[in-house]
Amino acid sequence: MTGFVLIFLAAFLIICNYIIFQAIGGKILGAKIDEIGLFLSPSIFKFKLFGINFSLNSIPLGAYVKFSDEFEQLQPIRKILIVLIGLFSYFLLAVVFIGFSETIQKTLTLFPQI
Repeated sequence: MTGFVLIFLAAFLIICNYIIFQAIGGKILGAKIDEIGLFLSPSIFKFKLFGINFSLNSIPLGAYVKFSDEFEQLQPIRKILIVLIGLFSYFLLAVVFIGFSETIQKTLTLFPQI
């Protein structure tokens, strides 16, 4: 049972890390954020803070950052960077938990499976 809880908590940390970095990266690169949702629908709880809608949903899988329609007008390089910032957050999370040298070594060996 504790193994399941630890896996769930690790997944929650990874999901939150990704959406926080993607939202911050999008904001820095000029994308307007409409909504940040944790988990998938249907919605349990919604609130608005700093002009951004936050949603807590009922199915504990995934999360999302919904950008406004202006996102389509952004330069393609900015769109790519927003996605890469979210992915880079995984690298930073690995550095925090397993250290820089170990993260580099695992990245170069493509994280072999156990």
